[in-house]
Amino acid sequence: MPREGETVNGDRVVIRTSDAATMLCVVDALGHGPHAAVAADTAANALEACDPSRGVEAIVAETHAALRGRRGACLLACVVSADLIEGASVGNVELRASGVDVPFVLTPGVVGARITRLRVFRARLGAPLRLVAFSDGISAKFQMSEYADFSPEAACRAIFDRGRRPHDDATVLVADFGAGNQP
Repeated sequence: MPREGETVNGDRVVIRTSDAATMLCVVDALGHGPHAAVAADTAANALEACDPSRGVEAIVAETHAALRGRRGACLLACVVSADLIEGASVGNVELRASGVDVPFVLTPGVVGARITRLRVFRARLGAPLRLVAFSDGISAKFQMSEYADFSPEAACRAIFDRGRRPHDDATVLVADFGAGNQP
């Protein structure tokens, strides 16, 4: 949802599934309004062209190249396969997980401008998994346990309704992976 008073959103969600993996990405372009929406579209187009099996380092690098010389963005990219979650977040798009302990850490920088050493996190999977990714237009003051019995759609709506910051574009992505970690 766009910032109050704006008609377009500078956040995007991109989900791609291949035979071997599912890629989940949340983009938060810098700023608000039409210019942020253009940058978010550029990032989303680059992500749509990415092959999830190449891993998050390639996904971030390709998006970084697409945004170079343009308004930058924050980006969370995750790839979930049958037995592994791998991800990286440049900027301030956050991730929460239940069902596995994910060693999530943010990478300072801006995709398209400057990224310090990319901090990639990895965790082995076994149990069903729920991921919640969100831009900084959503307050991080929530507990995953509050939404454990909610469907992904209901959890998304509740997190959004309770935590939206109206002064910023806001995005929430809730994804469940079952046995064998299929979405």
